[in-house]
Amino acid sequence: MGISRIGLIAAALLFPAACTTPPPPDGALRLSNYSFDQAYVQVVATSGYCDPRDPGVVGVNAFPLPLNASRFVRPPAGTDICWRRALDPLHPRVSQWSLWSRTYLVPGKIIDTRL
Repeated sequence: MGISRIGLIAAALLFPAACTTPPPPDGALRLSNYSFDQAYVQVVATSGYCDPRDPGVVGVNAFPLPLNASRFVRPPAGTDICWRRALDPLHPRVSQWSLWSRTYLVPGKIIDTRL
């Protein structure tokens, strides 16, 4: 018994698909607050500088982060995450801010960092 021509064609079509692996998912940041009773965080996804006005910025977000809480940040591919916290979390609009921290993301990895 031999292998039929249809069997060979099916194997040829299926074999490359079985050998390829999907690309890894984009990197992510898990930002945790274990230090402050209340925190208010600003996050910037950027391929440039850690400044919301920089042309390399593709997204800006701000959110409260309670004590012992964590939040995942998943930016677009090819960008890194910059973050800072308001020194007065109850009045973030008029508060001074901490210095920017930058997290360089790696495809397929979750980077853990703390405030």
